[in-house]
Amino acid sequence: MIAEVAVNRPINKIFDYYIPDNLIKYIKIGQRVKISFANRKTIGFVVALKEKSEFEKLSSLEGIVDIRAIYSKSLLKLAQKVASYYYCSWGQMLEAGVPFALKTKKSIIKNFEKIDIDMADISAKVEQGKFKDILCSFYNSKDKVNYYKKIIKETINNKKKILLLCPDAFSVECLKRMFLEDLNDELVTFSSQQSQKINKENLEKLYSNNASIIIGTRSCVFLDIINLGLIILEQEESEFYKREDSPRYDARQAALFRAQANNITLLRVSLSPSLKTYYQVENNSITAEKGSGIKPKVTNYQLIDLNAEEDITTRKKFISYRLQSALKKCLDNKKQAVIVFNRRGSASIMKCQSCKEVLKCPRCETILSYHYDKAQAVCHQCNYTQSVPKMCPNCNKAYIKFYGYGTQKLESNLAYMFPEARIERLDIDEASKIKDRFKIIDKYNKGKIDFLIGTQILGEAIDFTNTNCLATLSLESLINQNDFRGLEKSFSFMFRLLNEYYSTSKEPNFLIQTFLSDLKALKFLEANDYKSFLALELNERKALKLPPYSSLSKIHFRSTNTTKVQKASRDFIKRINELNAKDLIMNPDDIDEVEVYKQRGSFAVELDIKAKDLKIVKSALDTILTDYKVPSQVLMVVELEAV
Repeated sequence: MIAEVAVNRPINKIFDYYIPDNLIKYIKIGQRVKISFANRKTIGFVVALKEKSEFEKLSSLEGIVDIRAIYSKSLLKLAQKVASYYYCSWGQMLEAGVPFALKTKKSIIKNFEKIDIDMADISAKVEQGKFKDILCSFYNSKDKVNYYKKIIKETINNKKKILLLCPDAFSVECLKRMFLEDLNDELVTFSSQQSQKINKENLEKLYSNNASIIIGTRSCVFLDIINLGLIILEQEESEFYKREDSPRYDARQAALFRAQANNITLLRVSLSPSLKTYYQVENNSITAEKGSGIKPKVTNYQLIDLNAEEDITTRKKFISYRLQSALKKCLDNKKQAVIVFNRRGSASIMKCQSCKEVLKCPRCETILSYHYDKAQAVCHQCNYTQSVPKMCPNCNKAYIKFYGYGTQKLESNLAYMFPEARIERLDIDEASKIKDRFKIIDKYNKGKIDFLIGTQILGEAIDFTNTNCLATLSLESLINQNDFRGLEKSFSFMFRLLNEYYSTSKEPNFLIQTFLSDLKALKFLEANDYKSFLALELNERKALKLPPYSSLSKIHFRSTNTTKVQKASRDFIKRINELNAKDLIMNPDDIDEVEVYKQRGSFAVELDIKAKDLKIVKSALDTILTDYKVPSQVLMVVELEAV
């Protein structure tokens, strides 16, 4: 008997392997198997079985990794469809969807003659219903979770199961905590930051049909779930649903494919829906439902124009007197304050006063930030660290000076202003692990922190009841100037934070420090009018022909050889130009304008492909990638719908 095996390599082929006699009775479609591929030991996925092969000489399977098949036939088809959509191999997509509990290359079947294995078919048997794609928005997490509990109970009463996808491990843990009292017995969770022991126990509970609610991060969209009746996308606006490395798929699209195939509802839930989803609602491709809850009113709103604040310009400080006064009032009245500042570290730039050289990361050429707690220069792009040189590496003079500031410098300044205050930070440096993040949040919720400084990981699980001041220290720090979606992302975060704050605080006060006081969007923030903000953004995008009024994808090339990566990208540009597609824009479109940059120690090139809709982009890629061969030592990754 022959097994057709998909391999975790960027190769769009399936390979035949001979099944030894001692493995035949154990082999199942959807299992992982141990194989030799290109003279290396690796893992493959059985996608089909057959009696004969067209090839005479075949390698044999060397072992079985899984007792059960981890993919049903329907899920294999889903992974194949998602892989084809995102221009990666079937094996790469199957590897991306392996449950966290099974992330191992160790064969669990060693003595095939003595093990009695229950190989029951666990393929999804969902009754045919009706596919729906619905957006449901809320003003705060409390109303959202109450709605979840209601719709989940209705689904369970209909003897169906729920897959609740989350953008990150912290969101998984937040929902788990919220559901524990009512739904603990029927709940399982999966995430990379959860212990392997818990992941394994939960997977066994799922496979033994003792779980009705499955909460997990993006790869859980490929979990084998019997009687799936509903898929929920928590925080549907989050960009973390997109995988950053290969295969670069979007779990939201995979969830849509799965809901369509199973004829079930896909429920997109958000406190601040993405512009793309809002656009699809306006064009009737997604149905919108208003969630429960009352829209809170923004009161005691102060816009601090830093252009007119003399105390800022003359003192060269970054905390205005008005903000300082508001913080002092909090302390005097035994209230708490949350200060948002989306820039980590102590200094954002280290620059030589003599030659003007700025210290950059040697791996990706990103400007290094100084972190005083580690006394190191840190790259926020690739996490590279180094000691701060005493002498400038360019001119060898001792004139390196620090500029700018981050959360660490802010913490230091606030400690100087208010020595009696209990101050803590909530950023990736201080709380990279979930347990550390909850430790800080729990301290704040218990009143053991006076001032909490945080980046954009703020918001979830914080109790604002005793918070008398919410301040954005610098609106500019939230807006990524290199991303045309920067304004959307920053205001989406601010709307979510404001609604949570004004829904729970007893005495709310909101302050914004900014040099962008003339920004049109600020009036919608004050009015808590998210819909009008999105409408304004849509008009801006339409005028500039930016997504969602166009489709923008990227082609990434990477290699340790700068000549090869440049040649590969130039060849690709030539092929695009040869298509003469009038509705397709390539950037750059001239091979002489290809710019090579450093990325994590390698050389990289990024090409943009833009068209009025995705079909044009996919048509061009389908034509080119049919016979295009990526040169050796070069990695090419297609990022479909990069924005």
